[in-house]
Amino acid sequence: MDRTTIKNMKQVNKRDIFHLLYKQRKLSKQEIADKLHLSLPTVTQNLMHLLHEGLIITQGKLDSSVGRKPTAYGIRSRAKITIGVEVAHDSVILSMVDLYGMAINEKRMDLPFENTSDYVKKLCTRLHAFIAETDILRSDILEIGIAFPGLISFDGTTVIYGKILNNTGMRIDKFQASMDIPCRFFHNASCVATIEHWANPTVQDAIFLTISHHLGAAIMINRKIYSGKNGRSGTMEHTTINPNGRLCYCGKRGCLETYCSLNSLLVEGESAEQFFSDLRAGKTSTGKRWQAYMDYLAIAVNNLHMFIDNKVILCGKIVQYMNETDIECLHQLVQQKTAFPDHDHYIELGAVKINPVSRGAGLSAIQRFIDSI
Repeated sequence: MDRTTIKNMKQVNKRDIFHLLYKQRKLSKQEIADKLHLSLPTVTQNLMHLLHEGLIITQGKLDSSVGRKPTAYGIRSRAKITIGVEVAHDSVILSMVDLYGMAINEKRMDLPFENTSDYVKKLCTRLHAFIAETDILRSDILEIGIAFPGLISFDGTTVIYGKILNNTGMRIDKFQASMDIPCRFFHNASCVATIEHWANPTVQDAIFLTISHHLGAAIMINRKIYSGKNGRSGTMEHTTINPNGRLCYCGKRGCLETYCSLNSLLVEGESAEQFFSDLRAGKTSTGKRWQAYMDYLAIAVNNLHMFIDNKVILCGKIVQYMNETDIECLHQLVQQKTAFPDHDHYIELGAVKINPVSRGAGLSAIQRFIDSI
């Protein structure tokens, strides 16, 4: 056997042990050897390498009915971390997440957006302070993912459509000049789809419809987000529901954005918290608005399902307020409107209620790192 083959086998064994520990969380040497059909000396050698690299840790002893209790090994969840940033009109949300996608530190900050160098400097200053609040080494930060409500180039360097924040053409270079950590742009709806899939990895094909103050969507096929030739696949918010309807920020009329976003549901000065509080309290005028909104949402969901005959997962800020009764009501409305009524409850409520955009913005680099082992 030549040296190249031996080296490859060692790398495969190391990878398999790391990935097994990542999935199982806590195992002994013998359990690893049994599950991977490896010798104990091979497992021991690779565990020593992984311990030396700081990727795993010992986690006490496992229960045993025979002999000494074996040492448990597991992933050091903070061996590598990422930071996700959600940029909005008036604020930013920062999330530091570990190898399991769990939040280590999070913060919302008031910071009105401006497409200027001064804004970039302010945000980077706050990022530096955010990092300094923890004991995380900068060398352990894989990436800073910055999510915008707009379309992003495939290489994550440029905002190619940013009408909401008026930042079309904004480049990552401005941020990278002030940060000694790799930075990358992401589309906020894709970030939500990423973390929802992270929370429920059994989902293989789905449409993730993000309902927050603005509307967004992402199509997932075979566990991967499908962006299309020009990165515009999934922009369901700009499909037309009423050609002579409400004016959208894109300049057209009757887009789904203007009927199915939270902004379209709320009146001026009203918060989502206040609306849903009034709705649950039985306020008549709020109930009428909700019914009209649900009718439009049912049309939207039915249209989406006609094109992608699979799950439609509602996610984003709406997850904090909708419940399973609402989902059942929506399902019934869709059945009334569809050409193909059935009893398949394909509409689901997303699982991530807290900061899905900023948390999701960090997961791409986490996944790349895990895959690289």
